[in-house]
Amino acid sequence: MLTHLRYRANINHIKIVSSPDKVSVAWIIVASLVGLSGEWVWPFLFACVATAVLIIRKTTSINKKSYDKIAFAVLACAGAATLITRPTIWWITQTDTHFYQAISTSVAKWGFRDSILTAGYSLKYHWFPYAWTGMVNRISDAPDWVVLTRVGPLVATLCIISLVWTITLRLIENKGAAVFGILVFAASPVFGDWSLSISLAMFGSYSQHFATIWLLPILLWMIDVARDALRAPWALASILLIGLVGGKVSHAAVALVAILGFEVIRFFQRRELRRSILLESVVAVVTVIGATLFLFGTGGSLTWRPASWVPYVQGDLYDFHGIKLVLATTILLIGMLSIVFVALLRGMFLDKNLSSVFAGVLASVIAGVGLSNFSNFPTDPNGLFFVHSPLIIAFALIVTQLFLGSDSKGSRISISPSFRLASVIGGCALLLGVVIPDLNSGSVPAVLLRTSRSLTPVIAFLLIILLLFVRKNTRTATQVSLYSLALASLIVISVGSFVVKTGFDIPKNYRNFEQDGPTFVESPDLRALSIWFDENSTSEDIYASNYFCEGSACSSADYSRKSLVAAIIKRRSLLQSPWLAASYSSGGKETKQSDFSDRLLVSVSFATAPTQAEVMLLKNWGVDWYVVDLEVSPTNYWANSDAKVYENNSYLVIDLNKVRLD
Repeated sequence: MLTHLRYRANINHIKIVSSPDKVSVAWIIVASLVGLSGEWVWPFLFACVATAVLIIRKTTSINKKSYDKIAFAVLACAGAATLITRPTIWWITQTDTHFYQAISTSVAKWGFRDSILTAGYSLKYHWFPYAWTGMVNRISDAPDWVVLTRVGPLVATLCIISLVWTITLRLIENKGAAVFGILVFAASPVFGDWSLSISLAMFGSYSQHFATIWLLPILLWMIDVARDALRAPWALASILLIGLVGGKVSHAAVALVAILGFEVIRFFQRRELRRSILLESVVAVVTVIGATLFLFGTGGSLTWRPASWVPYVQGDLYDFHGIKLVLATTILLIGMLSIVFVALLRGMFLDKNLSSVFAGVLASVIAGVGLSNFSNFPTDPNGLFFVHSPLIIAFALIVTQLFLGSDSKGSRISISPSFRLASVIGGCALLLGVVIPDLNSGSVPAVLLRTSRSLTPVIAFLLIILLLFVRKNTRTATQVSLYSLALASLIVISVGSFVVKTGFDIPKNYRNFEQDGPTFVESPDLRALSIWFDENSTSEDIYASNYFCEGSACSSADYSRKSLVAAIIKRRSLLQSPWLAASYSSGGKETKQSDFSDRLLVSVSFATAPTQAEVMLLKNWGVDWYVVDLEVSPTNYWANSDAKVYENNSYLVIDLNKVRLD
């Protein structure tokens, strides 16, 4: 809705280009493939070929009709080769996908007031993206894993890239800039790893990825409000924020901060609009608080854990505490966010018309860094979602700041010798980051070397300052050039890191796909169990199981995060994946505090040593079936029982209505 907003009739503004031609659509598709390469890997080489084909078409005077025929043949061959050589199982790289699949089924079948992982408990999780997945799955009758791991990421990426295209054109009437903008955005930490030294891609989280569809329109909203181009902006902000609260908590938090920071600057710049500014701010705050209370209640799973993400992304920093941890965190954040700060500071100080927009986004980045100290677990990357969310917004603005002039309405990108030199400086800094040894010894020099790779943007920045000092420009010219040239070099580092990381790691990632892929999908026995449940139970039946740990040495079932059985058989469970269920569910006032632990104890012990009391408890909880995972509990207890209604090499199914204990 916000992508194609109509301006008020009395606003005389440059016409917005919102209907891309065929070449523009081709670029959007190519940029989407580049972005998807961050997780899927295999589209990368084809995207590189397609990029080269489009660049040659644009920059040469060759006959377009003849060239298009040749280009089509080249792309067809490259596409066929890509599809033939891609890994057999490429769409799943983590067990968290099982949880996402289970939640999608849960929301589609039982809404957010019940949970597939713990029947009778409401879901306290940002479930909007999974509701969309479940809805598409029900409408299309496609396998839920297809929608979750293929259709969902593809649709989300196309929408995200299209929004960045629109944002760039909203600021600069130049399709060349839009092409450059979406390529820089796609080949960045938004989709790929944070950096050469931090191998973690945040779009591995389905909700972080999909909910970005609602995050980027916040930036469009701020741009149009700054230009007095929207009717009832408070209503549009409220709609978007509701989607963000239900889509991803980190997105909602930073979006609210961005709006409030934006409104604070406008409050002092536009005194005649103070009443509407206050209205928009109050509506934004009330919307986020109200939607949060309605969807999730008053509890939360995040706790104060300063820099808990640091040892996760660099394991040899686990023993760092105090000043050492603060220093390491600062260095890593410099590598992550230097390009963002340069772009936003340039826009805030040099773009008078939209300074409030850049200030709002900058406020969200600072808030994101602060909120990154909240996490679910002692060593966990969840806090980084709060840093990644404002980075997404900021990267949509980066390319616009490369254009000449301070009003962001230039018509061409500067390609002066200084910019070429800045690009070379960025390339040299990137090369330095590549050649610095990445040692795993755990020694102090190894730790320092690995951490220092995040300082390569600082090296580029210092070289740019030296370049400007040698040129001896005026103070104003130096300020403009410093921001622009530093940004050019940092873009080279960002895009170069993505290309190097994605391209060089293709052989390793392909091997990992082939080696680990089969462990992430259901076994033939689990598939057979799912078919049995489809044929012999109803969707309202509840099952219990000892499916918690890997193997029989299950000493800490409460830490289990396994949810594949629930995802595959698509029935509500008494309790599965206890760690995640405890973090993302609520039993309400009528549920005893001990109920959760009782469910866990009974689920574990019933497989091998059932008692009559446990049978009664299971029935009181509404359980109809008990699934014995023979890998966890290789028991013979049920061998001759009439209650055993199904058996294969890995699982038994017990009908609780037929259980008779002496």
